[in-house]
Amino acid sequence: MASSQFKSLAMETLKSRLMITGGAGFIGSHLANALIDNGYQVIIVDDLSKGKKENINPKATFFKVDIKNKKFHRLLRKIKPNYLFHLAAQSSLSKSIKDPKEDLEINLLAIVDFLKEAKAAKVQKIIFASSAAIYGPVDSLLISEDDPKMPISPYGIAKFTAEHFIRYFCQNFNLPYVSLRFANVYGQNQDTTSEGGVVGIFINKILKKQPVVIYGDGNQTRDFIHVSDVVNASKSVINSKIIGEFNVGTARKTSINDLFAIITKVSGSKPKLIYEAERNMEVKHNSLSYQKINKAIGWRPKVELEEGLKITFEDFKSKL
Repeated sequence: MASSQFKSLAMETLKSRLMITGGAGFIGSHLANALIDNGYQVIIVDDLSKGKKENINPKATFFKVDIKNKKFHRLLRKIKPNYLFHLAAQSSLSKSIKDPKEDLEINLLAIVDFLKEAKAAKVQKIIFASSAAIYGPVDSLLISEDDPKMPISPYGIAKFTAEHFIRYFCQNFNLPYVSLRFANVYGQNQDTTSEGGVVGIFINKILKKQPVVIYGDGNQTRDFIHVSDVVNASKSVINSKIIGEFNVGTARKTSINDLFAIITKVSGSKPKLIYEAERNMEVKHNSLSYQKINKAIGWRPKVELEEGLKITFEDFKSKL
């Protein structure tokens, strides 16, 4: 942590300071760019285990720090951000099954450890990136915040428990918070290595002229939301008075087969398709209602799936 970085921060006292953990990652970097464009002073914290240095906006102040490390706590106390976006996470469902202890340490214990530091730093609001994985299999065709929470993976369990800790701490220590339960986010710079990034994986395979693999029969559905819509929802809660948990989705179901068909359409390709055995710990259907957040702050998704996939495909193609 160079002293020059702190001096630079000290000189910019008029802007609201926003700290983004995981700010070099897929969603975090998009959020950082948007906030900088809106005149905020952005501090990015990322250990670069998955985030990429090239994703970091040069106008942001960057610290390479692991959120599990006490250095992060000291950094939080020293910078005293007005708002804290917590996006840093272990985001692979399959990895959480293979190593639930590591998932727990990153997605839950690290949060419990720094909540008191956030209070000491006088953070005005915590915005937590939660997940649709907290719901598990439900009977509803459209999942609302009131539906049962029955996560079936260590990842979902950790995210849901983290929500409880954030709510408990914030209610007892007067620290406002918002937990945003993201659907399946896709878009430019998406990771192509984890199973959650199915859009990026499909596009990457098509561009490399490799076979595309679908696990199961492809009739399982997901709620795909473009990263720009997620960023707009995240920005909207900064200065709002809302507190609590909110879904951020499109309220639409798209099967993996249909997703593949749309991507092949926008790519103009006809890749080989292979079906393999379905994976364990995956829900069959998932679609999030956004009615609650719409009523609270007027947010709604704007990017249609085919439009978003076109933008994403062209971005991937331009970087070959």
